[in-house]
Amino acid sequence: YTSLSIHVVYWVSLCHCVLSLTTIADGLLTDAKTRLVDCNEAGFHRVVVCEIFGAFRQFFALAATLWTGALAVDVQRNALRRGAAAEDPLSQMMQLHFVIWGLSGVVLVVVGELHVLGNAGQWCWIRSGEWWAWFAFLYVPRMLVLAYLVWICFLFSRDHSMAQRRQYRAFRAYVCIFLIVVAASLSNRLQNVLTPGRPQFGLFLLQSSLGQLQPVANALVLLQDVDVKELYARLIQRVCLRCCGLNGLPVLTSEMNMSGVGSSVISSSAASSRNTLGRDL
Repeated sequence: YTSLSIHVVYWVSLCHCVLSLTTIADGLLTDAKTRLVDCNEAGFHRVVVCEIFGAFRQFFALAATLWTGALAVDVQRNALRRGAAAEDPLSQMMQLHFVIWGLSGVVLVVVGELHVLGNAGQWCWIRSGEWWAWFAFLYVPRMLVLAYLVWICFLFSRDHSMAQRRQYRAFRAYVCIFLIVVAASLSNRLQNVLTPGRPQFGLFLLQSSLGQLQPVANALVLLQDVDVKELYARLIQRVCLRCCGLNGLPVLTSEMNMSGVGSSVISSSAASSRNTLGRDL
C-alpha cells in the first residue's frame, strides 16, 4: 500500500467528475420528451446527442470501476508480497493507465458496434430493454471488481503488520464505499428488469446520489491519512509564509516539531525580528 493509491483515488474522482458533468449536460440538452420519442421521429441530431452522452457515461463509468479495482492491485503488489522486489511506482501507474483506458475504449467500441446506445429512461446510456448489455458491459465488471476487492481485503486483514494497520483500515473503508455504490445501482437496475416500465423514484434517487458521492467519501477517507495531513499542513504553511513575506523560512514538519527544530527556527526568527525592530527604532 503506497502513495500510488493516492493517484488511483484521484483518477476515480476524475472519472466521477466527468460522469457528473455528463449528467448535468444530459439534463440540460436532452429533456425527457426528446429521449422518449422514437428515433425516426426525434431527428438525427437528437439521436446522435443522446448516443454521445451514452458513450461518455459508458466509458467513464467502466473506467471508474476499473480504477477502483486498481486499489486492490496496489495492495496486492506492495503490501501482500513481502520480500519481493519493489516495483517502480511510475511504471505501475503507466501499466494501470494502459490497461484501464484501453479496456474502457475497447468495450466502448463493442457497445457502439452493437448499436445499443441511446435512451436509458432517466438518462442517455444503453437503451431501455437492452438489459443484457447493462449487465454485460458494466454491472458484471462491477461485481467482479467488488469480489476482487473483498478478496484482497480479506487477505490483507489476515496478513498485515502493526505498521500497516492504518493502511488496512483505509482500504477497508474504500471497499465498503464501493460496496454501497454497487448495491444501490444494482438494486435499481434489477428493479428495472423485473418490473419494466415502472421505475421506482427512491431507487433511482439512491443510485444517482450515492454514485456521485463515492469520490467525496473516498476523499474523506484519504484525508484521514497521516501523510496526506502532513502534505496539506506543509502546503498551508507555505501559503501563510508567502502571504506574510517570509518565503525564506523552512516549512515546519512533524519531524522538525518533535525534534525541537521547528521551535528553534521560530525562536530565531522572532529574535531576528526584534533586532530589526530595535534598529529601526
